[in-house]
Amino acid sequence: MIHPQGDHEFWLVDFGSTNGTLLNGRRVMQPTTLTDKDQIVLGSETFVFRKKSAAESHGDTEFDNSSSTSAVTAHVIQNISCWMLITDVEGSTRLSQTCPAGELPIILGRWFLSCKETIDECNGQINKFLGDGFFAYWTDHPTAPAHVVNALRKLNEAQKTGSPPFRWVLHYGQIQVGGSTSLGEESLLGPEVNFAFRMEKIAGKLGLHRLLSESAHTRLDLGQGVVAEKVGPHEVSGFDGGFFFHTY
Repeated sequence: MIHPQGDHEFWLVDFGSTNGTLLNGRRVMQPTTLTDKDQIVLGSETFVFRKKSAAESHGDTEFDNSSSTSAVTAHVIQNISCWMLITDVEGSTRLSQTCPAGELPIILGRWFLSCKETIDECNGQINKFLGDGFFAYWTDHPTAPAHVVNALRKLNEAQKTGSPPFRWVLHYGQIQVGGSTSLGEESLLGPEVNFAFRMEKIAGKLGLHRLLSESAHTRLDLGQGVVAEKVGPHEVSGFDGGFFFHTY
């Protein structure tokens, strides 16, 4: 899959195909950014990825009148509340050293596929692939918490296999949606997005496989007798004060 994300940015993802995908002669191990004239080999077929710069793309676009141009190029920024999920494969460098040759791309690719299916089934959206993980979100609405809990349960089951080992963090907050987009892919912006990514660093530092922010924890009913343990307070880079988190 070629996934558009960010501002005129594209990532190549192989979902664990047996024969693999070659990018410029090297097998794709994990989601990887594409640049103009990259060569992609799938089986016996060779493709060349062509990407114009953002300036070229805008310059080549033609519209019937100036008002339609403004409507297309001026993206309205909206403030919305949403759930933000970040996953990260743990010890990917160690895995590359211990896995038999050829197995790691399949393990990682099929993990990405399984996670994508989980997010899709639970009505979420993957906004960005991050090399060793991904950033997904749910726009807040009455049924969103149930979808989020269902996704977490599926991810928890996947964690039990340890193939590969990974962690997830979940945050809830108000973000900005809009601004510059790529092929309809929404840009998610704001301090709360940064907070979620800083949470992932904290989880890694503490060696925790699951971490919820205080705002996410208070809005979720984990159910089935699950008791979350309070963690903290911890400082979050770029944010004032100490913050409590939850794990289970």
